[in-house]
Amino acid sequence: MNIDFDFSEDLVGEALVELETKHNIHRQDLFIQTKFTPINGQDRSKPLPYDPCASLIEQVQQSFATSLKNLRTNYVDSLVLHSPLSTHELTMEVYRVFEKFVDDGRVKQLGISNLYDYNRLKQLYNDARHKPSVIQNRFYADTNFDCEIRRFCREKNIFYQSFWTLTGQNTNQKRFLSKLILLIYFSSKSTNSRTSICSKISTRTSWYARSNILSFPIRHRCNTVNWHNK
Repeated sequence: MNIDFDFSEDLVGEALVELETKHNIHRQDLFIQTKFTPINGQDRSKPLPYDPCASLIEQVQQSFATSLKNLRTNYVDSLVLHSPLSTHELTMEVYRVFEKFVDDGRVKQLGISNLYDYNRLKQLYNDARHKPSVIQNRFYADTNFDCEIRRFCREKNIFYQSFWTLTGQNTNQKRFLSKLILLIYFSSKSTNSRTSICSKISTRTSWYARSNILSFPIRHRCNTVNWHNK
């Protein structure tokens, strides 16, 4: 299970307890991902997971402690920086704290979100002790669908997680993706039509195949689909 907790971690924590106590689904059988969000990305109308007056390092530490408490766990599988900070130095200051969490065994892998600058990604990768395992970006035409970044992800064995994959597109792209989903749905209902429908899907998805797009995840409030570019 791969969940991106942008919202109520405490409710997710309650759900995790219920999964184990009522459905025999244990923590080690789940993949849990959460984030640290810098102060400029926080919704100030909601309770903050850290003291905004604390130092940046303390904010990261307090935020992570809050996440563990909310999720009722002693580790997370993936910790993602919500977005780069204003400078590479500040970004790495946060990332160094992340790396200490990995050293302590409280985080299994690291990542970053909303990073659309290829050079900044390379700089982060080169300077990191624990290399990022996840890049989570909005997937849409305005960034040329992150072609350069996804190519780098393939080379470095990094998972590319997309969000707003359907809802973030323009009208024509939404229409195309909606038709594609319907084609896939009806192909599963009719055995006789599967061959012809699969042929149509193959034709319609040629651009995506050339661009190494393997699926079309849709992001809901607490759900980001993850795939590996191969």
